[in-house]
Amino acid sequence: MDNKYVYTKKRSQFGKQCFFEDVGPIVEENIFPNPSLNKSYIKQRIINHETQETVQYALHKIQTKYAKVKNSGIRHFEGSWPKEINPLDEEAVRRFRQRFMKSDSWITSMNSLMETMEHYILQNNTVDIYDNYFDDMIPTKLTISPEMRIISTYSDQELNVRPVNHLCWSMDRPQFAVAYCFKDRIQLPTNLSPNAYIWNIERPNKPSVILKSASASMAIEFNQRDPSLLISGLMSGQVCSWDTRTGDSPVQISVPLNSHRNPVSQAYWINSKTNTEFFSSSNSGTIKWWDIRKLRKPTEVLVMDLQNPERQSINESIPITVLQYESTMGSKFLVGLENGIIVNVNRKAISNSEKLHTRYHCHFGPVLSIDRNPTILKNFLTTGNNHAKVWTEETREHCLIKTTRKLGLLTGTCWSRSRLSLFFTINTEGTLDAYDLFQGIRTPTYRIQICKKSLTTIKPHNDGNILGIGSVNGNVYFVLCGGLFTTTFPHDKSFFLSYLDRCSLYEKTVEARKKETTLLITHVPPQHSKSKYRSRPRGSKEMPRRSRVRRHHGPPFADDEEIIEAEKQYFLKLEAEKEAFESEDSKEIERIYAYLRTEQIEREKKIIKIEEEYEEEEIEKKKAERPIALTLKTPRKTSIVSTSLEKIGGKFDEEIDESEELIKRKDRRRRALSEIPLKICSMDICEPKICCADVVKAEKERKIREKEKELIRKELTPFTKESLFKRKMSLTEQQYWQEKISELSKGVVERTPLQKRRILLGIDAPPDVLTKDVKDAKKYLEEWRDNLSVTRSPFYRSRRTSREELCNRLKRQLDDSRLERDKVQKAKGGTYTLIPTENYEEFQV
Repeated sequence: MDNKYVYTKKRSQFGKQCFFEDVGPIVEENIFPNPSLNKSYIKQRIINHETQETVQYALHKIQTKYAKVKNSGIRHFEGSWPKEINPLDEEAVRRFRQRFMKSDSWITSMNSLMETMEHYILQNNTVDIYDNYFDDMIPTKLTISPEMRIISTYSDQELNVRPVNHLCWSMDRPQFAVAYCFKDRIQLPTNLSPNAYIWNIERPNKPSVILKSASASMAIEFNQRDPSLLISGLMSGQVCSWDTRTGDSPVQISVPLNSHRNPVSQAYWINSKTNTEFFSSSNSGTIKWWDIRKLRKPTEVLVMDLQNPERQSINESIPITVLQYESTMGSKFLVGLENGIIVNVNRKAISNSEKLHTRYHCHFGPVLSIDRNPTILKNFLTTGNNHAKVWTEETREHCLIKTTRKLGLLTGTCWSRSRLSLFFTINTEGTLDAYDLFQGIRTPTYRIQICKKSLTTIKPHNDGNILGIGSVNGNVYFVLCGGLFTTTFPHDKSFFLSYLDRCSLYEKTVEARKKETTLLITHVPPQHSKSKYRSRPRGSKEMPRRSRVRRHHGPPFADDEEIIEAEKQYFLKLEAEKEAFESEDSKEIERIYAYLRTEQIEREKKIIKIEEEYEEEEIEKKKAERPIALTLKTPRKTSIVSTSLEKIGGKFDEEIDESEELIKRKDRRRRALSEIPLKICSMDICEPKICCADVVKAEKERKIREKEKELIRKELTPFTKESLFKRKMSLTEQQYWQEKISELSKGVVERTPLQKRRILLGIDAPPDVLTKDVKDAKKYLEEWRDNLSVTRSPFYRSRRTSREELCNRLKRQLDDSRLERDKVQKAKGGTYTLIPTENYEEFQV
């Protein structure tokens, strides 16, 4: 990392200045000669001295032999067939060969070529063509390793460090702008600076320009044509513009009345003739278009009201979290919402419903980032719900590619500008992950730890080699990519396009299959219980008769034209298959079907006959065992009867005859078990205190219970059904069912028809007011039955044993009929399977 720092000080901080002046020579010390020292001087006569006569050079040129160079050309001639002859045409080649062999030049040319040909053949035979020359070499993979490293860091200059919220690059200059702010207003420290910075790439120690504003900047963008113009969206909901040529203060700022209600989430310049238009979005769910020449009022407003786009209600709008605008796409741009939906907005559409028509259900949570592929514009990358997904504009239901869930929450993604199959993700753990779709999506291709704090934003440079990454600690890191991440191969685009086309084709087939299954489900009739014992509806005396006419089920209630068209095609194909399936064996099939139908009718007749015989036996048993007291008409209120057999007299025989006629009517109503039978003494003299003590006690208890029920009814009369339901349901249950109903109405979660029915039944569940009384009543009836069965009274007979006997008898009869049918089938040679249809009396082979 190459960093420089230039110290700058004032002149007064260098100390006292030095002054110089010209002066004459000054003698510091003078030594005079000494004659006595001359006597000790000895002359040396022989001296060894070396000399060099050649000239010494510090730098010289070496003279070498002159290489003669000559420019000459060469003519390369290669024999081939003439243009007018096709070498693949055997007839033309044969005729040309015969014509050439008849010429006089054929013999001379062959004689001249034979010597050279023989020489090269002998030379080739001396070479060992099976010798391996590269056995000792170690094979290595022809791959390029990926490289990523941090080259510089740009820190916030304020004492209270602010997190980086957004950064953008200048198109023509080596500069980038950074917006710092706290998104959470609760954690705002005091004396916080709202300034944004413009940094020079070559000077990481100090920002080159400080952009001042009244509120903190949420988003900032350079103008693509004029780098001196900038726009920004503020936390107060206003938008402003700067011109670095005039100063560090905003040139214009919007009026709060016409600005956004909530903080601005994103702002982008628009390609226009005047180069002065831009648009911004806010968490209030509105998009506004502006002109920097007049920021007092927006030129156009669009509200993200997806329920009713023509209404344009701000109260029903969905907050906007992120925007994505591509200058080459014209009037189309992507809008990410807080509920996980991405809307492809077309500004040139006529109505608001057409502008917000194309929607993608991408994530369950808010959309954090959107980025289009720079090479293939129809594919875009999204982040949300701890997943990064690749989408295409053709499929709306499901994504093409999705990353796996990681420990750290994802905060942003972007495509690489140098390699079309590469994208980057950042998370709260401070790591940068690189995914190359050619190498896989389950694990990242390369991972680098940027810092220990959470990363907030990522923006690639247009050259593709540098990534700008912002963090919570106020630092902007520059990451240099190299190796595999900056190299492209000639067939990468075609391979990547074919891969995405296969993914989109797979998703389209899945969607088509889902539509077919939903269409088939709508045609399936409701499955009723296949029990042989039919139940009588409440309040009616007769059993309902089963219709033998096959009911026609109408078409499903579907508004989708595609489903209706698919339904028509389905039935047309079905009729065609039926016609093709018919063959000469149709008469044999009809004969088998008629035989099975007759066999089924005989089987039903046997069952009905068995039931009638069993009922006759039961009636005869009742005639023999039923006591005289039971033939009397029981009043509504039980009363104690203390009479003897002689007092009843002649009316007894008449009542017995009437009871026999009633039995012959085959009234299948079950006897109410809650009624206590009258007890008549068998002796001549009745003693009520001894014989009817249990009946009197039961009658008193019944009256007490009726009084208690009347008191409960009086207490419940002032409450309606709705108020009673609200009073008994807890607040947590109400909140739970309200959430389920809201999810069901908005369609946030896809639910099956069975789940929807359970939610509605849970909401309309009756109140549990008299549950305790019902349990006590059931318990009392069970005790009374047990006591009555223990005493073995001749005046009461349980119906349970009779029903069990009937079931066992019917089972035995059915087993016998099945054995007979199997014997008949084996004798005829063949097996058939009966499949019951919706009507009980019809079967299919």
